[in-house]
Amino acid sequence: MSEGNNIFQIKLKALSPISITKREFGVLYETYHYIPAWTMWNSLVKLYAIKDGSIDYENAKKIFEEIRLSNFYIIEDNDILVNLQDEKRREYISSDLKNAIDVLTNTSLDKALYEREYIKPGRDFVGWIKPTRENVIKFLNELKGKIFFIGADKNTGFGKVRFMDIKTGNTSFLNGKNAKKVIDFIDHPKNNYHLFPVESNRDEFFPFIVREWDGDKGNGMKITYHAKAIGD
Repeated sequence: MSEGNNIFQIKLKALSPISITKREFGVLYETYHYIPAWTMWNSLVKLYAIKDGSIDYENAKKIFEEIRLSNFYIIEDNDILVNLQDEKRREYISSDLKNAIDVLTNTSLDKALYEREYIKPGRDFVGWIKPTRENVIKFLNELKGKIFFIGADKNTGFGKVRFMDIKTGNTSFLNGKNAKKVIDFIDHPKNNYHLFPVESNRDEFFPFIVREWDGDKGNGMKITYHAKAIGD
């Protein structure tokens, strides 16, 4: 790994529940336990597009095409939580029953109840970005303290996030083994893709979570999770 002076560590805080849909199981919407790189990339593009009072998404997309960006993971014990198993998942993930809303009348739809998982609020997240343009670095530093929204159900208060800090250099990085691996992927990409999920060792960083139901289990937090490497 290089000195890392061209890699920036960004810290976020969840001010409200965060739900980013991973899969649907009937009426259950399962959430990612991290903020995917593509979700954060889209948020940064939107924030950049409106920063001067104008809206120029196409220009913002072109500017952010050159960055390399990781997922944003929950921070725990000076490292990042890459996988969540049973007890850990219950500690960080919960779910609520919701009713779908008619966007035209703003009233509840009949028989449209669903369950949405979410990451509990108050969690700190960290991710890494490798920009190539000075104007992007300047923009990122100007985001300190700002609040924005990500994920699903933003109209009901979900997805409220504060941009806490941005630092550079190895002295600012977490010391855990998972964090170091992510930094290395950003610093030494395996291909021409710019977002972390398609550059990583998927077996190690993105296990397939198998859900199991039996007579004592149902939706939401009663489901048992078993991690299984993709392709097993």
